[in-house]
Amino acid sequence: LAIAQVLLACGTSFWSGTDSALLYESLLAIGRDREIAEQEARTQAAGFYAMAASALAGGLLAWVDLRLAYAVTAVVSGGGALLIAWRLTEPPPGLHRAHPPLKQLVECLTHMRHRTLAWVFVYAVTLTMLSRIPMEFEQPWLGLLMGSSGATPAAMGLLVAVVAVLAAWLGRRSARLRRRIGAPAVM
Repeated sequence: LAIAQVLLACGTSFWSGTDSALLYESLLAIGRDREIAEQEARTQAAGFYAMAASALAGGLLAWVDLRLAYAVTAVVSGGGALLIAWRLTEPPPGLHRAHPPLKQLVECLTHMRHRTLAWVFVYAVTLTMLSRIPMEFEQPWLGLLMGSSGATPAAMGLLVAVVAVLAAWLGRRSARLRRRIGAPAVM
């Protein structure tokens, strides 16, 4: 479990922003950088649909045997990531050179003077906490609710799948909604 959590944290660190930067640089390299919002919404929606499918499958597998869910996750996610990585194409070098990480951090922190960026940062941190903290209590609560039926993993998978499908459906429309009613209203 500890190794799985470390690997999950590593995967999350690659997912949280690196993919968006690669998408933007790839779009910039082909002259389609104005499409970033639509393309980001599309890829996020695809990720949520994949989460829904994996939550359903994982919940059902864990209902049978928890080890089975971990084994299938390792094979499918590892194999899937490898297949996707083989298909990636690096943007051409020379678009711009990144500064060293510490300089990037200092530069990011200096931008926090801007009210809009500070507001988005506080919003993102708050939203993350408000969505993650209840998630930690869902499975024990479902266990109490369902009793000794053993169906808690399947019920949790169904719950996560429903939330992920809703997030994907809304996320796919977020760029259009933002243009229509503005970013604060969408958020």
